[in-house]
Amino acid sequence: MSQYELQLGPWIADLQEADLPPQLRELASVVGVEGAVKIAQHYGGQQFYVAKLDAVLRQLRDQMVRRDKALIGYKGCAHKYGLSEVWVRQLCDHQGDDDQQQDLF
Repeated sequence: MSQYELQLGPWIADLQEADLPPQLRELASVVGVEGAVKIAQHYGGQQFYVAKLDAVLRQLRDQMVRRDKALIGYKGCAHKYGLSEVWVRQLCDHQGDDDQQQDLF
């Protein structure tokens, strides 16, 4: 018996997506009923922001471009990552500028 079943009881296995309130049904359609119940159990009653994945992926891509620039150059990075050579140069030549900006809060 998992920790999840110990907390909620073995009957949880019978819970269906249709048994959930509308907000959890939408979540269950993405992560499954068990996942939705776990999220509700952990964050129930709270509102939270889920960051868009593209910002995280863009940051990772930019790090990889900077790493690869030394190996394959600006033109090679532009081709590999589907960027313009000008954009690759901007990424690589101004890599520390964002770190120096202060947070407002």
